[in-house]
Amino acid sequence: RTVLKKWCVFMQKDDVFFKDFSNGFIVAGLAFTVFFATALFLELAIGSIFNIEPSQGRISLAVGFFMAVGVGKLKMKKYGVEIVDRPKIRPTRMLDLSGNEGEKIIKLLTEKILIRHQKAFQRLSNM
Repeated sequence: RTVLKKWCVFMQKDDVFFKDFSNGFIVAGLAFTVFFATALFLELAIGSIFNIEPSQGRISLAVGFFMAVGVGKLKMKKYGVEIVDRPKIRPTRMLDLSGNEGEKIIKLLTEKILIRHQKAFQRLSNM
């Protein structure tokens, strides 16, 4: 409960909470309207071609599918996350951890890990 209060207070700073959600509701409403119209059109077109009666279940499934795909692509575009089209990263050269340079790198990283997780390591040692 206190976490939720802290989150709400954090999100309401500088009207981030209201701006983000007002835009979100507008986009969601427009997206739902467009996707519902598309699903209804496709259902009626398929029904007239194949002589099938319209089904509320098929319309609901189509709207859900369009919402998932369309809004998912919108979010990926907004936040710059490309899950499917991301190119594979190939290392340009192998990192050599042997010798003095390797020891320095490992020592530096170990020190950073110990500093960052010092409280967790302290709790584990006290158990």
